[in-house]
Amino acid sequence: MPEETNSPKTTANGNKTIIIIVSVAFAAFLITIIIGGGIMMSYLKNLNPNAATAKNEKKVVHEKSKHEEVGGILSLGEELILNVNAEDRKVHYVKLKLSVEIIPEKAEEEAKKRIPEFRDLVINIVTAKTVEKIAQKEGKDSIRREIITQVNKIFTSGRVKNVFFEDFLVQ
Repeated sequence: MPEETNSPKTTANGNKTIIIIVSVAFAAFLITIIIGGGIMMSYLKNLNPNAATAKNEKKVVHEKSKHEEVGGILSLGEELILNVNAEDRKVHYVKLKLSVEIIPEKAEEEAKKRIPEFRDLVINIVTAKTVEKIAQKEGKDSIRREIITQVNKIFTSGRVKNVFFEDFLVQ
């Protein structure tokens, strides 16, 4: 019976085979990771509510701008300088000047007649807040929403669409 010996040819072929098998396995592993990563990213993107919402909001804003009615801008007169309280019981001042966007534009005539009434509403809304609340962005947004809501309650021939602060200073 002949004895088997490991000749250099057999060892070299065996090493090449092992290298090829390891290379193919490694390539398959990398491809699996890449495909799995892509699937996972797609899945996570669908789970993120902000990603879908942001796309939809951009579409809605773009669609609104095409069809949205633009109103007339009406200044509510000279600037207001108001006393507001602080949590430390010190008196602070707020200086503001604002304009409102009125729709439809033909409702501006009624709005011009009601400027003193609108200014009174603004004074009551702002002085009911503390300086700490007013100084925050959320406080300004809250004031803006309140003004729109309250003015629209008394406005009969149109509505206020937006409030613009031309000047807003807290001291």
